[in-house]
Amino acid sequence: MQKSILLKSALITVLVLSFLLFPALEAEALTQEEEPSFYAEALYTDVDDLDSDLGFLLGGEQKVRDNISMAGEYMRVTGEGDINSDELDYRLHGFRVKGLLNITDEMAPDRAGLDINLHGSIGYYDLELENGDDDSDSDFGFTLGAGFNYDLEDDIELRGNAGYRFVDFDDLEDPNSGDEDDIDAGGYEISLGLGIPF
Repeated sequence: MQKSILLKSALITVLVLSFLLFPALEAEALTQEEEPSFYAEALYTDVDDLDSDLGFLLGGEQKVRDNISMAGEYMRVTGEGDINSDELDYRLHGFRVKGLLNITDEMAPDRAGLDINLHGSIGYYDLELENGDDDSDSDFGFTLGAGFNYDLEDDIELRGNAGYRFVDFDDLEDPNSGDEDDIDAGGYEISLGLGIPF
């Protein structure tokens, strides 16, 4: 049943990303050559069945149209949580591909240096539980959210994002009890950091 829900979620994600990226077919080509950028952001995230903790994400972004960008990201968060009243440590990390739709012209046309975007991503995540015997599981998930980029200087930008991550793991064994557990590792993500061109 969990796999069926995840497959439906993945289909919804593909449809949402298609909706975000199809305007690229009608968008004007880039008016000037854009350099790819690298970014690093501090991440605060909620892991629904575990706890909220700090982490980080690293990524690279390339503008492909005036209002469309693509990015690749790695995210990681470690913390402590409870499963069936058992304390344990966990590590959640994943790689994801993100599509961004710049909506600045519609939302804030006169804000020089500010880009506002809507974004969605598809990723592959791994959750590791640690307490004596370790266990891990991997699965696909997706995110939806919004963010901003603000040019501080010609070669540095302030970045911020907020969104929600959807991912479930159904083949994990509680390291304390040995019981099989379904873990909802979805949750909100809030990040802030800096980006620089390559």
